[in-house]
Amino acid sequence: MATTAPALTNALAEEYFRCSRCDIASAERTCFIIPDRYSKPPRDIRCITCEQRRLKSIAWRNVGGVLAVIFWPVVFLSASSNGVQGVYWASLLSGCLLYPFIIIVHELGHAFTAALLGLEVGAISIGYGAVIGRFEIACVPIRLHAWPIAGRVYLGAQSLRFLRTRVWITTLMGPMANAVVLVATVRWWNSLAVHLGPSIPALCIAINLIVILSNLVPYHTRVLGYRQRSDGLALLEIPRTPEQTLRAYLYSAGLIRSLFRFERGDFPGAERSLEGAFGRVSGDASLAIMKSACRVRVGDYTAARLALEPLLTRLSTEQPHVRAAVLNNMACALVMEDAEAGSGRKALEQADLFSAESFGMYPCVLAYRSTRAFVLSARGRFDEGLALLDYAHYRTATDQERSRQEIARAFALKEAGRVSEALQIAHEAARLDHTAVPVLVRLRLLSASSEPG
Repeated sequence: MATTAPALTNALAEEYFRCSRCDIASAERTCFIIPDRYSKPPRDIRCITCEQRRLKSIAWRNVGGVLAVIFWPVVFLSASSNGVQGVYWASLLSGCLLYPFIIIVHELGHAFTAALLGLEVGAISIGYGAVIGRFEIACVPIRLHAWPIAGRVYLGAQSLRFLRTRVWITTLMGPMANAVVLVATVRWWNSLAVHLGPSIPALCIAINLIVILSNLVPYHTRVLGYRQRSDGLALLEIPRTPEQTLRAYLYSAGLIRSLFRFERGDFPGAERSLEGAFGRVSGDASLAIMKSACRVRVGDYTAARLALEPLLTRLSTEQPHVRAAVLNNMACALVMEDAEAGSGRKALEQADLFSAESFGMYPCVLAYRSTRAFVLSARGRFDEGLALLDYAHYRTATDQERSRQEIARAFALKEAGRVSEALQIAHEAARLDHTAVPVLVRLRLLSASSEPG
């Protein structure tokens, strides 16, 4: 298997970017948010991980925006209530409770229309912030976040037949679902007012109207450098979408369903979600990366490597984030495939090249940093590995990311001869993420009796 590391070879000749917040540096431009002349603040160069943390820290602004949407109808109702005490706060509370319901109606409008038109619903996500619930309805993964103030339906398709038309109608039916609720509220106003009071149906009409208008206005935002568009902008762009872009729908539902199940720890289920997509699109890098990740997590490292090897010959033509993911997963599979073979074997040399390149491109990505530390320790450079794990963003990482950090730390300490410390940290890694136990057992950091039966 021939291997190269072109990004490392050419790095010295390229311009380096540096994050003004965590100080990591890379020649890979897509690792950074680089403001242009007329961009909105902040105007400093920041890595994608710092940007992700920044967006999390200003999530309250999204909540404030929703409260602003509710505020004006509440003020109007309070002004028309002839000074009845308590109307303002009761109306504000009612509006806050109504808004998530209206968002769910909007997303269900997309989802039910997609099902009726023969599209696939990959998953539904409701809200921003921390994940508070994951479950499935009719094999569709649902993810609930702490702040239910927005939503997203992930679509796919089994064929390209009339796909633009089907996606266009599905997009339109989100706002139209809100319109149906608005019309129904007007139609049964008298009955609703008798049972709920006039403020509730009035708020329902006002908030649905605001949601309809805000979704139909064409605009886009950027999240971590990726363009997110409103329903209104999507309705304008879908008819002009090129067929090559539409082909992504052939695997997108399976891929996102696999990702949601992977996050839930259902690795066999995540891999099964990819089967239909593989049948429609052969050789797609995203599917191969996801399959390799599933194989790694169930301990089949040879299958993980074999899933990625065909991509190595055309890796230079892939997007940078795809190259980094392939190289990272290959490095992990190569080390774990024969974890007891020692630090001098050929596979470790290849893993070293792969992890150095993926980490060099995206040093702020915690998964690549943990893998790099792990590979360095396998090569006997455990001091360098431990140094990489002392990175500020691990303190705000997810439990899974912190578990991977602790696995790499425990392995480095074991290789350094500090076995008692390694075993203690290994138990912490297992506590953070129980799916890490098989990896820890394979690395002889936990006993086989720790592995779930």
